[in-house]
Amino acid sequence: MSIHSSRTVVVSPLGTFDDPHFSRLALESAGRYQTAPPFPHIVFDDFLPVQLARTLSAAFPGEDDIA
Repeated sequence: MSIHSSRTVVVSPLGTFDDPHFSRLALESAGRYQTAPPFPHIVFDDFLPVQLARTLSAAFPGEDDIA
């Protein structure tokens, strides 16, 4: 998906998650997630490419932006 403005075309990073790698990772990790103490959770090192992580992080409101 692309987002068009009058001057630029920005490619949405959301298509990244259509990669079969993420489906495979979810299926392979489900058991570890479900049984992790003290509550269900999981940590993935290097889950996203650095630039994509920065782009997504910049889209979230900062702590001072929350009303």
